[in-house]
Amino acid sequence: MNGATTQRKQAPYRPTQLERAHASHLLVTYFNTPVDTDDNAEMRVSGRDAVPFLTTSGVERSLLRLIWSVADPESVGTLTVRSQFHTLLRLIAMAQAHFLPPLPSAPESGPQYIN
Repeated sequence: MNGATTQRKQAPYRPTQLERAHASHLLVTYFNTPVDTDDNAEMRVSGRDAVPFLTTSGVERSLLRLIWSVADPESVGTLTVRSQFHTLLRLIAMAQAHFLPPLPSAPESGPQYIN
């Protein structure tokens, strides 16, 4: 293959119908967001409003901050579309099931990357 590496393009995360229903329930219950089935539907969940809900997950705050930064890659501080909320929920579920690598405990150990 001429020494070139072949990269497989991963399909974007698509929540199941059950995950969408659960996310809609959480958005209505905790964040007073109207029901909408479109993943790109606009909504607003601020980081400040999400903290009490997120801390009930039992996931360490430092990992929750990292997960939030993945769901909010532009650092707006607010999730504005449902697909961001779906991503947030999936990553928290993965953290709860210990499917995510541990965070480095010492910042002086150099840069750490999550692949």
